[in-house]
Amino acid sequence: GAFYGGILMFDDAKKKLTSMLEVAICETQATPMEAREVAEGCDLSDLRLKQSSKAAALAAPTIIGGPAALLALPVEMGLLLRVMSTSALATGWVLGRIPREDDFKLILGVWADKAEPHKLALAKGSAAAAPAAGMLSSVAGHVGGHVSSNMMIGSSANALATLGQKFVPYAAQKMAKQMFGSMLGKFVPFAAPLICGGVNAYVVNGVMDAAEKFYKAA
Repeated sequence: GAFYGGILMFDDAKKKLTSMLEVAICETQATPMEAREVAEGCDLSDLRLKQSSKAAALAAPTIIGGPAALLALPVEMGLLLRVMSTSALATGWVLGRIPREDDFKLILGVWADKAEPHKLALAKGSAAAAPAAGMLSSVAGHVGGHVSSNMMIGSSANALATLGQKFVPYAAQKMAKQMFGSMLGKFVPFAAPLICGGVNAYVVNGVMDAAEKFYKAA
């Protein structure tokens, strides 16, 4: 009946949103140098407040509420991902690390509960191909993937990039669930910025928690 049809529509919309997020994660990422500028002069508390405020402010256009507010979702989603990646890499700078661009996807693996920070940090820091291959295989096994030693030929960085890509679908799924909560909030006129802004800030803080664990494990 109508209820079953509604469930199918909901599932279809969630799948489409997840697919969009997978693409957006790869296309909207900040660079380490951009994150360094954001991190300048901040400690972790300052950075959290700064980035959470940015994320919350992205929901300001939803003040009108209703279907019209949904039209702004793709733009808000891309900007939020940009803040997420900047926040993650900036956390590394604040902690005295030198972030790599691939770090963001690895951090998303921690955020999505698909990777252990200390294993990722050891794999990232390994200079020798064989130990890195073993560590990457161990981590990849956690997500049902496989990283062969052939991937390690020439550079462990390539293997880390491949591993990071494996976490993107899981991160997209988690974000889609949280964004659906935000979408419901967009139907509440005037209160929508508070509801949606709160969700955005929550997401950014969660990613920063994962980034802190990742870089402190290094």
